[in-house]
Amino acid sequence: MIVNGDGSYTFDPAGDFQDLAAGETRDVTFVYEVTDNNGATSQAAVTITVTGTNDGPVANPDTDTAREAGGVGNATPGVNPSANVLSNDTDPDTSNTNAVTGVASGTQANTAGSVGSVVNGLYGSITIGVNGAYTYNVDNNNATVQALRTNADTLDDVFSYTITDSFGATSTTQITITIEGANDNPHDLTATGLNIAEDSSNGQSVGSVTASDIDSMDTFTYSLLDTASGRFAIDSSGNITVADSSQLDYEDSITHTIIVQVTDASGGTYNESFVVTLSDVNEFSVSVPIDSDGSANVVNENASNAIVGVTAHAVDQDGSNNVVTYSLSNDDGGRFQIDSGTGVVRTIGHLDYENQTSHTIEVQATSSDGSVSYQTFVIDVVNINEAPVALEDSYTLNAGTSLNMGMPGVINNDYDIDGDTLSALIETYPSHGTLTVTSDGRLVYTPYPGYFGTDSFVYRATDGNLQSNPATVLLTIEAVTPPDAGDNGGNSDGESESSNESTETLTGAEMTKKDDEAGQGDVNDPSQPTPSVDARGQSSEQTTIEKLRLLSGNDLSLSFNTSGDAMNFSGFHFHENQFNTQYIGASRTQLAAINSQLDWLDWEQVVADAEEGALDYIIGSAGSAAGLFSIGYVLMVFRGGAFFTAVASGIPSWRIVDPTAILSANQGSKGGKKDEIEDILG
Repeated sequence: MIVNGDGSYTFDPAGDFQDLAAGETRDVTFVYEVTDNNGATSQAAVTITVTGTNDGPVANPDTDTAREAGGVGNATPGVNPSANVLSNDTDPDTSNTNAVTGVASGTQANTAGSVGSVVNGLYGSITIGVNGAYTYNVDNNNATVQALRTNADTLDDVFSYTITDSFGATSTTQITITIEGANDNPHDLTATGLNIAEDSSNGQSVGSVTASDIDSMDTFTYSLLDTASGRFAIDSSGNITVADSSQLDYEDSITHTIIVQVTDASGGTYNESFVVTLSDVNEFSVSVPIDSDGSANVVNENASNAIVGVTAHAVDQDGSNNVVTYSLSNDDGGRFQIDSGTGVVRTIGHLDYENQTSHTIEVQATSSDGSVSYQTFVIDVVNINEAPVALEDSYTLNAGTSLNMGMPGVINNDYDIDGDTLSALIETYPSHGTLTVTSDGRLVYTPYPGYFGTDSFVYRATDGNLQSNPATVLLTIEAVTPPDAGDNGGNSDGESESSNESTETLTGAEMTKKDDEAGQGDVNDPSQPTPSVDARGQSSEQTTIEKLRLLSGNDLSLSFNTSGDAMNFSGFHFHENQFNTQYIGASRTQLAAINSQLDWLDWEQVVADAEEGALDYIIGSAGSAAGLFSIGYVLMVFRGGAFFTAVASGIPSWRIVDPTAILSANQGSKGGKKDEIEDILG
């Protein structure tokens, strides 16, 4: 404070008021004295108020020390430092509050943000809070950090931070973390070689090992914690050699385990197990095969793919390259086979005791090392009872007669290689007749009355123990030619009783309704069939359907093909050309007779005619579809019964006959009395 004589003054607060924050005040009072010319004095006080202004904070550099983790796999903990960066920072304004407002990696002029967050540096990371508290974490996985071998080896990681006071004034500085190294133990061993032939000599190299250590410029020495019972040795450089060759036997053990330990310059250690593998030396050949199953070398005759009691077994005592396979150097003409892996011998075909009672084979054993050996074996064949063989037979007989097949009958052509006495066992009986066995064993076949055609039965021959294959006996029953017109009751006027019946022709040269005064159709008319119209205006086919409906009570369908020469009655096919084709070589008279017989009776008289008990017949298409006849079939139905549209074999009252015989008999009866169908059939 300087006061001049004229009363002026100067006041300099200097640094005495730096502690005043912005807006804060402090009064300064001083007393001055005034003297006049007469020496009179007077004093007065002067008060000066000092108002503070903001003084910015001062951030001072910080340092700290960290230490990396060490040991094996960083198992020995390191040091991660923590403190407060504001502890050494200043602010002249004592009442101001400072806070960290920015953090960044490296040296920066100013920072902003990342307060309270992890900020990554070169070798670790730091977190600085708003209050200045921080923690640094060393990145122990960083290769540069790991390479620090001792505490004399260091790294610096630098971060910048900014502080701000209550009035927004800022200051930026750095914190430097010095990372000291720590010894890391060796962490791995790498081996080369470790393969050697059995019986190798002492001192022969087996392989070597090399240590891995993240500390740079470290040195190592090696030793064996396990020498595999003295089999191996190692020098300080990691070279492994044979110590006792007498213990290296591949057949005894293929591998041996050793444990190698490495020690670094700081005494850190690491150990690891390794396997030494021996290679086999070919020392043995395959042995001579033996029969290992212990059973008798026998096989039943006729047995296919049967085991014969021989199981070949051979060995190659080498520890490797010793797989033995089997083959037959002599299979006795292809009669035997051997499993290459198991050595089991089986038959290929059927052996016949009656032809040869024993067989000799030779087994070859082959090792994968190329060595071979041989052995012969004798296999006996056991005689067993064999089934007889039955052969098919055929017989022919006349309708209405019985067939005695005599002795030995059907087994006459059968045989049994063992010479046993045979007899017949019926397996399937005939369908169109009876088969009986007499007291002395003879077979007698009798066809059903009125039946002719083919029949059959199936039997097996037996020797009392075994049965043969099934054999079929084919029976051909031939129709008997009926007596001539003079013997079958013809009438005196020489005309058939049916000569004046009104009929409809469904197949033949014509398909018209007419009165056939002569008892037969026009045999010379080659024209295509033309449906006729009756007195009621219906066509012949419509009339026929209506008649069949009246008789059977069922709806029937009828259709013509485009040529008009064929039609279908509820599944029964009538076709003129089929008869003509299948009667190739027949006389024109015979063809005319077939067409004539296809005319239908007047069905309007069905009620009256039913009481007469006569039989009507319908000639249909060729019966070869049923496997019975090559010409055709005739369905016999009683007039008084219903007309069934099922297959002939399904209705017992129907008969299947050869129309040729009927037509021939019918021709022979012209002019005589009307023949009953039963008489025609004989």
